[in-house]
Amino acid sequence: MSLLPRFPRILFSRFPLPTSGMIIGAFFLLLLLPGSLWAENPSGNELVGEDGLISMTITAVQGPSVSYVGSMESMARKIEQASGGRIKVEISNRGRSGSEAETLKAQIKGRLEGGFTSATVLANSLPGYRLLTLPYLFNDYSQVSHFIESPIDQSLRQTAQDKQLIVLGYASYGFYGLLDFGSEERRNPTPTNSHGAGSGTSTSPSANFDSFPENRLPGVEAFKKMAVRVPLDNWITSLHKAFGMRTLVIPVEEAGVAMESGWLEGVVGTPEVLARSVLSKRAKFFYHTRHLHGWSVFTVSRRWFDKLPDDLQKILSRVVSEETRQMIDKAAAKEKKILTEWSNNWPQVLDTDRESFVAALTPLAKKAAWQVEKSLGDPWKIRKLWKHRAYPPSPEENTLPASSSR
Repeated sequence: MSLLPRFPRILFSRFPLPTSGMIIGAFFLLLLLPGSLWAENPSGNELVGEDGLISMTITAVQGPSVSYVGSMESMARKIEQASGGRIKVEISNRGRSGSEAETLKAQIKGRLEGGFTSATVLANSLPGYRLLTLPYLFNDYSQVSHFIESPIDQSLRQTAQDKQLIVLGYASYGFYGLLDFGSEERRNPTPTNSHGAGSGTSTSPSANFDSFPENRLPGVEAFKKMAVRVPLDNWITSLHKAFGMRTLVIPVEEAGVAMESGWLEGVVGTPEVLARSVLSKRAKFFYHTRHLHGWSVFTVSRRWFDKLPDDLQKILSRVVSEETRQMIDKAAAKEKKILTEWSNNWPQVLDTDRESFVAALTPLAKKAAWQVEKSLGDPWKIRKLWKHRAYPPSPEENTLPASSSR
């Protein structure tokens, strides 16, 4: 006899059908279970933790002595207040969360919420941001402020979203220059005023030049073969090699010994960064070349940002934009204060022949500007803008252009 007719009876004898009581019990269990979950996470948003808050960690590699990092505490508290306490912000500075390259990668992967990254590091992942590192493109803080939220900035921010990053603001750590430990017998320069254009006689800081013609500022040729410490960045290194300098990448803690031994003659950096080092007290001169502006870009992970409720996205964007603009104002004020203190005491603040420095960097700058144009995909006249800014521009040309055909 066939077993087929018996199969349903065998199946249900071993696995009986649920009774009405079992069905009703399961129904109430399903009602209660989501209720317990909603009690822990009333918003239903996956970003909300067990404490009912959305955690946000923001990072920086510098310490609070740098003005924009010191202002992160204020920004964090204002984010929390503006969000009605729904966002809880934790600050991780001094590189505790890793290098800038590491924290940027963590943001892209969605493992870190946000933080500051220098433009030189950001440009390695987002080629369009090489724009911010073009020498002499930004010559003062008014040009820095004018760039923010300009059409070019908006175009750059769009390229960041393609890499799972949202740019919410910019900070500054000042304009670059050169600390010089040089010997007195080789030079006797005339200092500038506290932080403006130089005047008077200046002499060369290089062993190859014992003196400089009267009423002429030292040009790039005066710095050739000068051994200088530069930040660990290929782009910054290439700029100073174009000046003819011998670039050295050595730990900060070893720079003093290198200086005393005589094989380190100078250190490249911004006044705000250099002032934190004892080397600034041992240097004789500071050449404020202003050939590069130190941008720090505040980004958040797009993977995280897109999961925020719409109102929190708007709140976060507004607060960060407002706070980072204030950070730039604070950086400008701090740089002015440092240069004034140096001019009144030590090291002496000196100017250089800007035109000769621009000429030395022109080939690199034009090539990089062309690459930025390609990266943006829009017909921005970056090379023309750079030429106007660097040589220098007339007032009517000293603006960021709107998108137009070449």
